[in-house]
Amino acid sequence: MIFDNTKATKEFANSKQAKAIIDNIPKGNEARKYNIGDIVNCNGIDKARINDCYIDNGYFIYSIVWTIKGKKYNKDIRQCDILEVI
Repeated sequence: MIFDNTKATKEFANSKQAKAIIDNIPKGNEARKYNIGDIVNCNGIDKARINDCYIDNGYFIYSIVWTIKGKKYNKDIRQCDILEVI
């Protein structure tokens, strides 16, 4: 493992931007709109249940599950792809 010991790296490590990355704080003004267990309509999916939520690169990502003819499908989608809560 290589550690960079330059002044710029040390300054970045103490910056607010580095703290936001470490704390996984969303960048921008996206707020969490949906809860785990909600049933939602998504792009191309009529009815799905939210299984999990996490933040990736400042965006809320929801893990959804839906069933077609007894077969379960999983997909991770961004919050903007969810159209409405049923």
